[in-house]
Amino acid sequence: MAELQEIEVVVTSDGMVKVHVQGVAGAKCLAVTEELERLLGNEITERILTDEYVEQEQPDQESLEIGLKKP
Repeated sequence: MAELQEIEVVVTSDGMVKVHVQGVAGAKCLAVTEELERLLGNEITERILTDEYVEQEQPDQESLEIGLKKP
């Protein structure tokens, strides 16, 4: 049975977008968020790779923050 894959997206009150990926092995989590990052179209201000990112056998988690331009 395949592992559950989740993407959690949170938009904070100051317009910061936070994305957290779970259940995706290794660097594949970067590919999972690539389209979302492109659609948001803003600069990534911080990317936090968890320990699971380095441990290729284990499910990966990734968090990133994307700054949104305010009109």
